[in-house]
Amino acid sequence: MTPSFIHYVCELLQAHYSSNLKNVTLVTPNRRAALFFNKTIKEVYTTTTWLPNYSTIEEFIYTTAQLKSIDSLQALMELYACHLQLKPDQTFVEFAKWGNIALNDFNDIEKHAVPAKAIFNYLTEVKAIEQWTPQYGFSADKLTEFQQKYFEFWNSLYPLFELYRKTLIEKQTVTQSIAANYAFENFDQLVNTYLCNDTTYVFVGFNAFTKSEERLIAKCAQQGNVKFVWDIDNYYYKNDKHEAGRFFRAYMQRDIFVTNTLYLPSELIGRKTNLLATTTINITTYPAANGANMVAITNKLINQLVDEGIEQADIAVVLAQENMLLPMLYALPERINYLNITMGYPVNATIAYHLCNSFFKLFKNITKSAKKSIYHTFFTEIIGHSLIKNYVLGVRNYKEINDYLIRHNLIKITPEQLHKLLAERNITPLFSALFDSDTVENKINSLVNLLIYIKDKIGESNVIIDSFNTECLSAIAGILLQLNNTLNTNKLVGISYNDILLFFNSMVNSMTVTFRGEPLLGMQIMGVLETRMLDFKHVIVLGVNEGVIPAKGGVSSFLTYDVKLNFGMNSSADNDSIFSYHFYHLLKRCSSAHLLYIEGESNNEVHEKSRFILQIENELLNVNKNINYRKINYSVNDINSVINDCITIQKTPDVMDGVKQKLSKGMSPTAFASYIACPLQFYFKYVQKLYDDEELTDIVDSKDYGSIFHQTIELLVAPYLGKELTTTDITQLKKDTSKTIKEAYFIIKKNKDYDSGENLITINTIEYQLRKYFDFELNQLNSNNTLVIAEIETDLKHQLTINDTLVQLTGKADRLDLRNGIATILDYKTGKALKSDLIVKSMVTLFENYQQKIALQTFFYSYLVHQQKPQALASCVYSTKNSKDGLLYLNYNGAALLGEQDFAEFEQNLITLLIAILDTDVPFTQTDEVAKVCSYCSFNTICNRETL
Repeated sequence: MTPSFIHYVCELLQAHYSSNLKNVTLVTPNRRAALFFNKTIKEVYTTTTWLPNYSTIEEFIYTTAQLKSIDSLQALMELYACHLQLKPDQTFVEFAKWGNIALNDFNDIEKHAVPAKAIFNYLTEVKAIEQWTPQYGFSADKLTEFQQKYFEFWNSLYPLFELYRKTLIEKQTVTQSIAANYAFENFDQLVNTYLCNDTTYVFVGFNAFTKSEERLIAKCAQQGNVKFVWDIDNYYYKNDKHEAGRFFRAYMQRDIFVTNTLYLPSELIGRKTNLLATTTINITTYPAANGANMVAITNKLINQLVDEGIEQADIAVVLAQENMLLPMLYALPERINYLNITMGYPVNATIAYHLCNSFFKLFKNITKSAKKSIYHTFFTEIIGHSLIKNYVLGVRNYKEINDYLIRHNLIKITPEQLHKLLAERNITPLFSALFDSDTVENKINSLVNLLIYIKDKIGESNVIIDSFNTECLSAIAGILLQLNNTLNTNKLVGISYNDILLFFNSMVNSMTVTFRGEPLLGMQIMGVLETRMLDFKHVIVLGVNEGVIPAKGGVSSFLTYDVKLNFGMNSSADNDSIFSYHFYHLLKRCSSAHLLYIEGESNNEVHEKSRFILQIENELLNVNKNINYRKINYSVNDINSVINDCITIQKTPDVMDGVKQKLSKGMSPTAFASYIACPLQFYFKYVQKLYDDEELTDIVDSKDYGSIFHQTIELLVAPYLGKELTTTDITQLKKDTSKTIKEAYFIIKKNKDYDSGENLITINTIEYQLRKYFDFELNQLNSNNTLVIAEIETDLKHQLTINDTLVQLTGKADRLDLRNGIATILDYKTGKALKSDLIVKSMVTLFENYQQKIALQTFFYSYLVHQQKPQALASCVYSTKNSKDGLLYLNYNGAALLGEQDFAEFEQNLITLLIAILDTDVPFTQTDEVAKVCSYCSFNTICNRETL
């Protein structure tokens, strides 16, 4: 690998300043570079030397201007205070709808140092033209009230800009761009205060300054104590059409930048190297189906690099999209023992933010309710949150509380009921956050205390994801305290929780969480901008897609494209140039670069690889014949092997205790079907008992739907058990359906919310399907068939002993009928079933093909009934979604009637399956049917198969 850029800079410092570095200040894009400089200076210098001083460009500007920085929340509140001076009657809620957009635009104007009055006059004229009509022209007296307010708004922006800027400067707390412009405008008064003649400021590794930065730095350079070190390559510098060198080519047209550039005597000015055109680089691209696939491939690549003996500190994983950080952390190999995260993670993507958001929605709901009762979804959203469930309630308490709510169908929950539920279990932090205080300020403080409580519960953990969550909790707690301070400072009394939620979201939308790590030891996870100045031997870049690298625009703005273009403000071309520079910087000194991108369509979006990959393929490869370029397409099986990492559960004594406990308690056909589909799913669900959480809902979900259907038939036919039904009986059952279905609804849902909205539609649908069923039975009787309902909802049991282990077989038959004198088991299906689902050609297939689960269930019920009363049996299914086919009979070997030999064969295969479940040499493994089984499995997130 070519020596790093920082190593080169240290050589420059040694050549130009020898050991007198105490009078040198290195100005860098970020503070992090100082660590690498200190480490490299120790390697380059053979004699004792002072270390240089370090400053970020932000610190340089603020110190030069003798002003302090302002955060985004303070800036927003200052803008609102200025707005109130111009429009005293406007509320914060009205202002919040456009305040952040104006703030960004004001900052853009300062950043590009354009004349504000001119740009706002131009903008107002543009808006006037939009409202021009042939009939009235621009006549003010013909404007509607809406149009008048429209023009008032646009006319108010420039006065607001001027007042806002003046106010911040008076308070000496400003944005970076205002600080740069203020320092430039007052340079003669400020220069002697900060720019000392005996100090040299060396700007290192910059590519593109903003206009406000550029003119200030150029002014400082005229004093003679500012120098530049650029990291540029001839490949794109000498190509006038290449966007990566666009800014540098412009700087090299100005004498002030050329004459103050440092270089070694043997080199061209600015060390315009030819590394990209000459260096040997191994570049590999990897198309992936989605983000999960990219993460899986990255896991594989990291393992390969470490297996090759590569030091972890020489590997950089660059994430083009911030939201890839969390999946990447979950997927990191365990062998990565040091890690440094050098990127911001969006606050509004953290689980701590979503928890706070849920609390504010709940507070808003409480204040709306006269009785201060809580609609269940707001409360269950909070207790089901992973931070609350795991660190406040505990899984056991969560399940007990959730079960209580479901059992009593508490659609609305009073504070008294909550107090009882939480106090009995000594869960005071949560209750305090919910009910202990009434004022907004106290509510926020209680919420902060809860976050700190959770953070302390997580504790000092070496687990990466735990450290990530504690950082997020600390960041959110800090934002909430800042929110409270802002509310108090600005005396925003009478503010509602709806306003707070709006305010809170406006704060976090532009904020990121920063992390601590081991910058000189561990593997690096970085954002694209964080790679500035740093070089790594092996680079893995995720998300090299068009619209990501380079990023597409789309930021809300009052300044239209033509306005920005007319005043020379940042365009999409500028943005592309910046991203292009950073992309080629990553390649310039690395030994291997692995570029991952999403290909094809996912989430209703078509993905294309970045134009930068196309540039490599069509331009760079023609220039540099030393590049080894490959494209690797991983198959689904390759990716699965990466994702799953051979998830296998060995049958240890503890595991076998759980297996035997399940077998002795009862094995249903659903449990057997689960094992056939995926042994690992069976382990999670029936051995570890990781059941899906039941949800409290005031609407009829799919589970309730089936329960109400079954309950209605049970209530209807109970009086007719043992009686041969007539057409008159069926007609009466059909008439009684409407009344009986409401009784069944109340039994299942414990309320009578069936006469409006979605529930009314659902109830009517069930009634329609029941009437169709009775019409079918009526047609059967009219065709000289006979029907006797012998039993309903019958519990079935049978015991087997397998290798000294007692196995309890259990099931529940919906109906036992005598149809034309033949004993028949009937099972209702509110889902879809087809004739083909009930055809069994081979008993081996029945116990190996998970797609035959309906046939397995019906055969299983027939077997259990046969054990209780040996007889020939028919078994059938009635599907409400396929009612036109009537009864679908189980067909084995071409026959619909099952006899003694059939049941003996079924039992033998059942015993074989049970022997496999009990075999300690047969581990619980994952299914190979990823697309079909895993898509609907509740545990696919555990296996990282949820997006495959």
